[in-house]
Amino acid sequence: MRVTILLSVLFISSLCHAQLSGDVTVTPFIGISNSVFASSADVDYKSQQGISAGITGNYFLSESWSLRTGVMYTSMGGEEKATGREERLGYIAVPVNISLHVTKYKDLSFNFGPMFLFNTASEEMRSDNNEVEQDFITNDYDFGVNLGVGYRIPLDDRFDLYFDAQGYAGFIDVYDNVNELFEVRNFAVAVHVGTRIKL
Repeated sequence: MRVTILLSVLFISSLCHAQLSGDVTVTPFIGISNSVFASSADVDYKSQQGISAGITGNYFLSESWSLRTGVMYTSMGGEEKATGREERLGYIAVPVNISLHVTKYKDLSFNFGPMFLFNTASEEMRSDNNEVEQDFITNDYDFGVNLGVGYRIPLDDRFDLYFDAQGYAGFIDVYDNVNELFEVRNFAVAVHVGTRIKL
């Protein structure tokens, strides 16, 4: 709570001492994700690797602060260690973040805020290696918090090479519509490379 209050004060103070920049950047990117389920029951899961790709945009409120949003596809899931049963989930994700740009040239940034996810695919890999659609047992959406760090390398006045790492923690039970005995939530980390374009 204290960290949230401090960040809010810094954000408001920055806006009070600087005019709105109005600069806009867009960043198409691609990367890999590493996800796992966290369960409230005594169930252990192995992590699962997948793809993460999309486009984000930043609207600069000042030299140091920007609003960050976009749309991306990201895969999540996990594998039960005891049974080998693997869940593969696909989401369209929309982050709504605040970004803080630091250092002299504002090439290092930190982003934080909520992220909304919409389930587009849900499959279960059974021990006989047959995939079975499982949309009827998974939620159509997820919601959680997104935290990340990014670094840009300028190429010219408009284009930057951009790298970032993003973390996500889900708040909603993946199987909320069928399972009342325990909860399973998404956790994921992704790394990306992209090109940041100043419009």
